[in-house]
Amino acid sequence: MNQEFPIPIPERLPIKIDPCPIVEAILELRFITSESWRTLPGLLFAHIRERYPEQKDLPLARFDEEIRRLEPAFTYQPLVQFLGRDFLIQFGPRVVSLVTKPNQYPGWAAVEEEMTWLLAQLKGIGFISEGERLGVRYINFFSIDIFEKLLLDVITGGKRLAGAELSVATVLPRPPLTARLQVANSAILGTGNDAKHGSVLDLDVWLGSLDFEVFQNGLTKFGEAHQFEKQIFFGLLKDEFLRTLNPVYAKGWGRLHHFRHYYSTGWGDGSGKPLSPRALETFYRFLESATFPQGSKPSLFLTDAGGIELCWEDSSGKGVQVEFRPAEIEFYLEKQDLEGSVPCSEAKELARRLAT
Repeated sequence: MNQEFPIPIPERLPIKIDPCPIVEAILELRFITSESWRTLPGLLFAHIRERYPEQKDLPLARFDEEIRRLEPAFTYQPLVQFLGRDFLIQFGPRVVSLVTKPNQYPGWAAVEEEMTWLLAQLKGIGFISEGERLGVRYINFFSIDIFEKLLLDVITGGKRLAGAELSVATVLPRPPLTARLQVANSAILGTGNDAKHGSVLDLDVWLGSLDFEVFQNGLTKFGEAHQFEKQIFFGLLKDEFLRTLNPVYAKGWGRLHHFRHYYSTGWGDGSGKPLSPRALETFYRFLESATFPQGSKPSLFLTDAGGIELCWEDSSGKGVQVEFRPAEIEFYLEKQDLEGSVPCSEAKELARRLAT
């Protein structure tokens, strides 16, 4: 971690808070293509219509194509929207985005699963020749003056600036990731009688064209951008305010904290290795989709090789063991007397499989 990064990164991150302040989450991919825009909406719709049966033009689509082409601000704006049951897809000549429905955030596991499906469709169509920018944006709304709850001060003349209308925007680089943070305490959510006044905390995290390959590591990079966004968000919240949001943490965190900070090279009989960051990240991904039988008490261990071993009993009382290694996940199911392994990239799929 860059020691100069101005926002403290928490040692542990909640996997859920309630009430959830997320108004909208957007996973955006800007791209290069040689295909004409006239053909692209039809190509995409043909591949996604079963999941996204409704298509509608966005306001910018009414502008003449020549005007859109000459105005730089319009380059990455969507022109078409496809509506599905749980998500929206927004599409333009140089951009495609997966968007959650307003105030209906389904959790990162569901977002990541849907993005996995969308990337597969985009790869199959084949119109994207190169990725230009990959971004994750979260827009959060609070009905209070959020500046009072943040570890964020605006100082002028040695005095803290506060007031009914305060807005802050800044860019936070942590290469290869960059984040743009915008906070305002005079925001309006909704329209008419449904309008609500409060604060917005808007975080946009992105990678440039040299730092990802759309169909090779795009999904992983979306995950890394989401993790960075999450670190900044929770790093900004004061502890007393976070407690009012009823944070839920992954089980066994105390032992995990101990593994990270007190088990260095040579622990145990002298051959133990420190906790692998790759194994830890894979473990986190597994937990986002994992469910355990009611009453089950999973146990957590650090392996000699620096991996994490998670053990619990299934609904029939038989043992389940999962070991997270830097390059793969090994598992054993006592009930079927079955053992096997999968790559780390399939952590969420394995979690859902073991839950059935």
